[in-house]
Amino acid sequence: MTGPFPPIISPLGSHPNVTFVTICYRNPADLRVTLTSLAGLPEEYERIVVDGSPDDSCASVTAEFAGIRNIHGPDKGKYDAMNKGLAVARGKTICFMNSGDCLVDAAAFDAMIRSNQGSLDTVIVYGDCIKTIAGEAIVVPAPELTDEALRVGILPSHQSILIPTAYHQRHPYDATMHFAADTKFLKAAFTALPRRHVAVPIALFAQGGASSSPGNWTSLLSQFRELREAHELGTVEQVRMAALLIRRKLFHMMFNEAALQRQQLKRLRRTLKQT
Repeated sequence: MTGPFPPIISPLGSHPNVTFVTICYRNPADLRVTLTSLAGLPEEYERIVVDGSPDDSCASVTAEFAGIRNIHGPDKGKYDAMNKGLAVARGKTICFMNSGDCLVDAAAFDAMIRSNQGSLDTVIVYGDCIKTIAGEAIVVPAPELTDEALRVGILPSHQSILIPTAYHQRHPYDATMHFAADTKFLKAAFTALPRRHVAVPIALFAQGGASSSPGNWTSLLSQFRELREAHELGTVEQVRMAALLIRRKLFHMMFNEAALQRQQLKRLRRTLKQT
């Protein structure tokens, strides 16, 4: 699909602002997927792209779409980039829909926003998601957010969460972290703010990224330290977390990407059967 895409005028013209922040780095194809899914929204939705690419590969894609604010320049990592978008967001509520993620249905999302418009600046609104693993799309319901679930960091997918912008701007991501700053923030936000679950899939994304790719052994140790802090794990839970990360690393060393995704798909199916 090519652009530029004209803005879509909402027939109501007055529903509340939502800000989408999309970060990207030299992945123009993924960025186009995300921006195409957001192009179906009315013009009142604010869209911000934070582009850390050293070239114009992503900027040229952003230019195809109307009404997008582009912040192009170096950053100190993904959470620093996300904070840049957060700092200039003007919507009542904010969603981080990073490059490669997309809305399941723009019209349904718009209808959901309208039905919750009176509380978007004070209440966390979150929904379900669809994950694509090994070529198969699976609806993953948001977990039940009990006190224990929040303590250990069992959370909805961030692509399906809308956070009141004013609260988030007072509590930006910890940019000194590399893997778990979103978990650390969301645990605090879900504890501090009222929340409302909408039982519809909001976002679709492919399983992958830094959180599922362990990197080298030094990176693995950094992941463990950050996850231990963000999840507030006890001794037994720390041992289980370390074993999980090591097993994931060994799987990445032994198998190709297709085999890894099949394993992820099996684990996800088992988890969904247990819920």
